[in-house]
Amino acid sequence: MNNVPIPLAELNPIFTTLKLADDYSNPTTQYVIDVLVGNDYYFELMLPERKQLRPGLFLLNSKLGWILSGRVEQTISPNYSLQEDITFSTLSICNKEIEDLWSLENIGIKESPDTDEDEQALANFNNTITCIKKRYYVTWLWKTVSPSLPSNYGLSLGRLESLLKRLKPDPDLLLKYNDIFEDQLKRGIIEKVSQNSSLNTLVHYIPHHPVIKQQSATTKVRIVFDASAKTQKSNLSLNECLFRGPVLLQDLCGKLLRFRLDKIAILSDIEKAFL
Repeated sequence: MNNVPIPLAELNPIFTTLKLADDYSNPTTQYVIDVLVGNDYYFELMLPERKQLRPGLFLLNSKLGWILSGRVEQTISPNYSLQEDITFSTLSICNKEIEDLWSLENIGIKESPDTDEDEQALANFNNTITCIKKRYYVTWLWKTVSPSLPSNYGLSLGRLESLLKRLKPDPDLLLKYNDIFEDQLKRGIIEKVSQNSSLNTLVHYIPHHPVIKQQSATTKVRIVFDASAKTQKSNLSLNECLFRGPVLLQDLCGKLLRFRLDKIAILSDIEKAFL
C-alpha cells in the first residue's frame, strides 16, 4: 500500500460537523476496502454536495456519509507522527485483496496465456514470409529450433489402409478423394517426396480422412489432416510443436452489430480458406 499522510488538523473540523462514511478519528486504525461499487450503482449512492479541502482533494456526500476522495501528495515527510497525521491509502499500489477484487479472473475471464506465443508467432511469420512466383511462403512456426517430433509413418500407413477399405465400396467417393490430391499436386500445393531422400531434415507423416458435405454448393468432399495424431501419449504431435498463431477471426458481436448498420449486406466465400 502507498501510505500518504493527511494532517489531522485539516480534518478536525470535519469530524465534528459532518457524518463521514468512515471514522477517521483514530489515527492508528487500519482501514480495508470491503466492496468496490461499479458505475452502474455509484451514482445511486452519491449526492450532489461536495466540499474542497485543498486542490484535488474533496469530500463527497453520499447516502453512506461523506467520502474523502481525490489525489494526495506523494511526498512523505520522514518526521511526521501518527499522532499528528492520519494516513490514507491510495489505490495506485494495491494489496493482494484489492487486486483480487479488480481481477477479471473473479468473473471467469482470464488473461490469455497464449498472448506472448501469438506475438512470437506473428513476428516469425513477418520475418520469414516471401513471395516466389506469385505464391507466398512462410517457414513452419516451430516452438523450438529442433522439435522432438516422431515420423508417425506406421500410424499414418495404418490409417491409410483402413481408409481405403472404407472407401472401396464407394468408387465415386474414392475417385473424388484421389482427384483432390491430384489437383493439389498440379497446383503446387503439395509435392512428392521420395522416402529415400538424402535431405537431412525432419520427417513427419500426417494421417488424413475425408469430410463429406453433400449440401455444400462448392466443395462436397474435403480432406482433413490430423495434425494432433501421435503414436503414444509420451510423443509430441505436430500441433504441439507449432505455435497456433493469433486468432484472426473478428469478434462475432461486432460483426452482428455492423451487419445491422446498413440496408444491404454482401456475403462472400473464400475457396478452401482453411486448406
